[in-house]
Amino acid sequence: MLRLLERLKAHPDVETATFAASYTLPYTYANSNNNFFNDSISVTAYVYDVQPDYFRVFDIRPADGKDAGQLAEALKNGYVISRTMEEKLFGTAGAIGKYLTTGREDSTRYHVTGVTAPIKKLNNEQPGAVLFSLLKDAEIYDASEQNLGRTQICFRTRSGVEGSFDYAARFKKEMKQSLSAGNFWLADVQYFPDVRTGFIENSLSLMGRRLSIAINLFLLVNIFLAMIGTFWFRVNRRRSELGLRMAMGSSRQGLRKLVVSEGLLMLTMVAIPALVICLNLAYLDILNTEVMKITFGRLLVVSLLTWGILAAIIWLAVWYPSRQASRMEPAEALHCE
Repeated sequence: MLRLLERLKAHPDVETATFAASYTLPYTYANSNNNFFNDSISVTAYVYDVQPDYFRVFDIRPADGKDAGQLAEALKNGYVISRTMEEKLFGTAGAIGKYLTTGREDSTRYHVTGVTAPIKKLNNEQPGAVLFSLLKDAEIYDASEQNLGRTQICFRTRSGVEGSFDYAARFKKEMKQSLSAGNFWLADVQYFPDVRTGFIENSLSLMGRRLSIAINLFLLVNIFLAMIGTFWFRVNRRRSELGLRMAMGSSRQGLRKLVVSEGLLMLTMVAIPALVICLNLAYLDILNTEVMKITFGRLLVVSLLTWGILAAIIWLAVWYPSRQASRMEPAEALHCE
């Protein structure tokens, strides 16, 4: 396996390559985690056993934005953690040079030598706590063939080499003979944007969003039908009033504006207590924070969007009954009175 990795690194198109267990890769649900402590403060973090070149392959940079090579050197001398993990365990004090434990009396002390920028395992989640541990060559030698067979080899192409699905297929054909040694051979070459696309299309979160969209559309249609029925009833009950307004000089357009304005005014009046309930839900920390933190900006934008969507539904629901009412003759409406 080490021979195959060196052959891959020698290819003119390859900038660097690394071993990578499935749980260390983005766009996968596989994971390995553990609890880590700084005194009495604890956090559950992903644990990635990686080689130094892992940071260069996936372009993971230090929290200060400098070269990924700094993290490679830091990993050789200790453990590297993500910025999110540093904030949770050390706040603004900084973690480099400090030690972590797993809470057990005989636990290993983890000397923090580097901090990465915030890391997301998936696009649609908040950055997570990650601890990087050095995968030594001795551990590769001691691994069983079964475990090695499940190990991925990831590589980054040099600048100027245009990666694509076609390139991956050509690369596989070109390197099929070279990347064969012992009981191992090249099974497949995958272009990472295609891996990402395939994962997202089949992910539980995407299917959940599709189901959520379908349910919300169903609810919006029902709201629309309820609103149009309600306002049709209200307009028919007020035929004499609307006819009198027209007889006193109100225009047909003014009549339509009146009915629509009443609907929007009622929506605004109802939105006030609804907004108070939402603020209480946010204060009690009941709202979902997996994708986005609860902030004033989030509540403001969501509230305005909700009001706007309901206002559009009310406008559509009121428009037809108000149009019908504005087209009736004043004498006919007053005759009903």
